[in-house]
Amino acid sequence: MAQAAKDLDTGYSKLVKIAVTDSGHAAAFGSGDTMDAGVYYIGGAGSLAGTIILDGNNIPDAVFIFRFNGAFTAAAQSKVIFINGTRRCNVFWISEGASSLGAFAYMKGTVLANKGANNMGAGGFIEGRMLSTGGAIGLSTAVIYDDPLCFPPLNAPLPIDLSSFTAKIQSEHVQIDWITATEINQNYFNVERSGSSDGVNFTSISQIEGAGNSSQTLSYSVNRSCSIIRSVLLSPKTDGL
Repeated sequence: MAQAAKDLDTGYSKLVKIAVTDSGHAAAFGSGDTMDAGVYYIGGAGSLAGTIILDGNNIPDAVFIFRFNGAFTAAAQSKVIFINGTRRCNVFWISEGASSLGAFAYMKGTVLANKGANNMGAGGFIEGRMLSTGGAIGLSTAVIYDDPLCFPPLNAPLPIDLSSFTAKIQSEHVQIDWITATEINQNYFNVERSGSSDGVNFTSISQIEGAGNSSQTLSYSVNRSCSIIRSVLLSPKTDGL
């Protein structure tokens, strides 16, 4: 239990460090809003009423973060709808204080209350998780559906066996090389870079096709200008995720 609390605190800290992309939206979400992926920040309490549509635009790693510097309230019968590949594992509703989900609300994603209670009214339904870093979790004849794809089995095989990974400065470029010994359902490699010193906010600079399934040693490489790179992340992507 103590380790789970530490892990939740770590996850919360990383989420709130991700750069805000939109701070101009009204504190009230819903009423038919269609939102693209991004980090939405509200400087005080916020709410959801009616229907909100989260459009992944068929981007496999589309992430939606809604941060409220105060309480978050989802009105009764409010509804979250996903289109074009949005995944509940990549949707977060984060409040500084309590979160309250009304009766018969239909939520999707992770609802995280920092230092506050997290409650759902009667008949509520959530596809995801209800978490709190320092408050009670309350349910009243509600249903929680948790997608197992967010939590692969501990003994599940890794999609790749990475033999080596190097990033070397060559003149004004960075040469990135990696070698795999095996690949399982490997769709592509997403090479990401961070242009800031925090090493938290990454953006994609290249996608390299994987081998699918392979037991042979395979080599890959990317060359990019070092003026835009402070750190590099290699993110394997499997079929179906």
